[in-house]
Amino acid sequence: MEQIAEYDQNEAHWMKEFEDYVMESFDFQRSVSAAMLKPNPQRHFGVRLDFLQFLDRKPRAAMLLIAYPDKMIPIFEKSLANVQEDILNSHERRKEMTIKEHIHIRIDRLQQNTELSKTAMPKCSDVGKFAQIEGTAIRAVVPKSMEWKRMFRCKSCKGRFYVTARLESRNNFPKITNCLASEQDSEMSGVCNGKNFEQIESAPSDHRDYQEIKIQEKVGKLGVGSIPRSIIVILMDDLADAVKAGDDVLVSGVIRQRWKGLFEDERPDVEIF
Repeated sequence: MEQIAEYDQNEAHWMKEFEDYVMESFDFQRSVSAAMLKPNPQRHFGVRLDFLQFLDRKPRAAMLLIAYPDKMIPIFEKSLANVQEDILNSHERRKEMTIKEHIHIRIDRLQQNTELSKTAMPKCSDVGKFAQIEGTAIRAVVPKSMEWKRMFRCKSCKGRFYVTARLESRNNFPKITNCLASEQDSEMSGVCNGKNFEQIESAPSDHRDYQEIKIQEKVGKLGVGSIPRSIIVILMDDLADAVKAGDDVLVSGVIRQRWKGLFEDERPDVEIF
């Protein structure tokens, strides 16, 4: 398995690998085209990635995707900007299409093995891994709109940058400790050491549809006397409001942990989701 350092060195390579796959896969290309035909370019859209097909055609990229999802998924989603340009130049309905800034990959059809498909609820050792979980939805909270990004201005360099909400801290925005303008703006020269920032209230807001559900192990698959365990699942964008309490579901995603506020001399309240 490749080392993590290979990602930073070969991001362009993995972007090209995924672009080649999309242009070879009629089904995935059709999903991207369908998103481009929809209105409102600022919305977030999901496109289905058949993992078994992807594994067959791009095995190294597929295994890296499962091993390091937090690094590979953003790379693949970044490459979709180039894919949309190619589709726009050749599609027969290109006049009806718009480039979508926010297209997210939905991975399904994982291999049926114990490493990826969980028959039991995940544990702390699974945090950071990609997994597929089967269960029954026992609770579904009403979907809501969640503020996803805020724009700030550095008082020192006057540069602007976005800060993204963190699911791990229950959708709160992290405290800004250093200027991020040079990281997000390629035209800026040098690194700013500014420590004072102000939020730009007039900047366009970025909101995403958000829903929490709780799924439980299927009782019929447990041993006699076993108590079914459960886990919180976060559904975003096109997946929000897709599940109702009582539905049997097969969920794939990255196992994470979240916590409430941290206080000195108190044990943190941490849960897996």
